[in-house]
Amino acid sequence: MARIFEPAQDRAITRKFSKEKFLKNAQRGIKQNLGNHTDTLDGMQVNFADDSFYGIVESY
Repeated sequence: MARIFEPAQDRAITRKFSKEKFLKNAQRGIKQNLGNHTDTLDGMQVNFADDSFYGIVESY
């Protein structure tokens, strides 16, 4: 599975969304669903609970 996040500085289970990596690695359907949101999400922190594959953007 492609990685679309960059490591954040504060916690191991927090990542920052990378628009560049998302556009390079995400599947076409995911790109279509989130395409209008990538500018807003770029650089936002994504929190993962208990090594979950799915993350949550708290402030979006």
